Amino acid sequence: MGPLRYCLPPALRRRRTAAARVLLILFVLAVLGAGLFLAMLPYDATFRLWLNMRNREAFWTPKQQDLKWLSRPAAYPINWKDDVGIIVKSGFGTQHRIPAWLEAVREVGDVVLIADYATKAGEHYSKDGRELPVHDAVEALFEQGVFSGADLEHPRAQQYKNMSEAIARGDESAMQMAKDIGWSLDAMKFISGLELAYKQMLSKKWYLLVDDDTYIVQDSMTLLLERLNPAKRYYIGNPVGGWPLRFGHGGSSIVISNAALHRLYSPTFKHVVTQTNHESLDETWGDRLLAMAFIRAGIYLDEAYSNLFNGERPGISWIRADRFCAPVVSFHGHSNPEDMRQTGNTFRNLRKVIRWIDIWHITGAPDLVLFARSPQRRDWDHVGRLDERVTTSTDLKSADECHAACKTLREPNWPKGKCLAWSWDEKEGKCFQAPWMIVGSQAEGRITGLNEERVSALAAECKPIP
Repeated sequence: MGPLRYCLPPALRRRRTAAARVLLILFVLAVLGAGLFLAMLPYDATFRLWLNMRNREAFWTPKQQDLKWLSRPAAYPINWKDDVGIIVKSGFGTQHRIPAWLEAVREVGDVVLIADYATKAGEHYSKDGRELPVHDAVEALFEQGVFSGADLEHPRAQQYKNMSEAIARGDESAMQMAKDIGWSLDAMKFISGLELAYKQMLSKKWYLLVDDDTYIVQDSMTLLLERLNPAKRYYIGNPVGGWPLRFGHGGSSIVISNAALHRLYSPTFKHVVTQTNHESLDETWGDRLLAMAFIRAGIYLDEAYSNLFNGERPGISWIRADRFCAPVVSFHGHSNPEDMRQTGNTFRNLRKVIRWIDIWHITGAPDLVLFARSPQRRDWDHVGRLDERVTTSTDLKSADECHAACKTLREPNWPKGKCLAWSWDEKEGKCFQAPWMIVGSQAEGRITGLNEERVSALAAECKPIP
């Protein structure tokens, strides 16, 4: 006896075939309907943002600790002078950082300085014989008519007006005003300043938006950019914020492709730029506002390379297990110009890709193998700033017990060991165990060290970068 379908009467077979066709048509219509529904939603609709979050967490999306992209060929070679435009965001209150930034950087082509004030003839900066004026990105908003009527009475608009008038008079109070309100005015620079820079550098393949206390590790950045197609819409950075609005941390540097800026500042999205500029009167964080503009243009933060971006100075950078071997493309937090010069002197002439673990060796920290023979350093600290991820123990009695606790600390998310560095506070009798290690600095009354076995194992996993 053959399969059942050969035994069915012809009429029944026809009915089943017809039913299958109806189901297939309904399925196709449902898929098309869902696609049409999604296409009609605004790019910043909650459902779209939720789908973006689910896609980011899906198994098919490359994770930040996945370094397979390093083995890809450099299919899109760049020349820093011709292909990369740098936008340095400063302010009247932090203008003293600009000379140090220009000294620290190795080689650049076009640099656009944006701020909440403008330099006059004879006051401009220079780099490699080129004059670099500071552009007032806030004034541009008023000139473009973004603000009018009641907007002009907004406290932030009034603060800017008062500071600008004080600057024009040469009044010493302008600097104090800048220190008091510079942070709130900062949010107003992002969209307008980036647009101003884009119009001056239309042909660049890549744009780097950095703060005046951000240092770019150029060989590491080159490694990344040469593996990405600038004709695709990229908005890349160090992710901050919850899933409804993920944005790249401005201080860690933000990488934007030509295609992304071309879309954002196209006539199609002129209303988005105008709307977002207007919202800068009330927004606290300009980097979040920038993400909002990109999202409204259908461009979402790419987090696949987030492990490369760094929001700290070299000495306090968190060297974590998930980015031990990854390249590092930026340092941040050089509020003192001498710190920027020191970072530049340390890294500028190193013609190689710098990995996170390389920070340890380059800045003069002890060789990792020494911790196996002498695991404790007195009056030093390799843990650094404390937060909720640091395990604090108050029931231990000595540095030896603290060291032992670090070596055995495990949690579900850290099956191979959570703690990379520990620090014992002799005065308070507290043991701090961190899932990172830092080069650190002197700390009187502290005894510190590493989970030397775990750290050595991680270092051994680092393969040569092509």
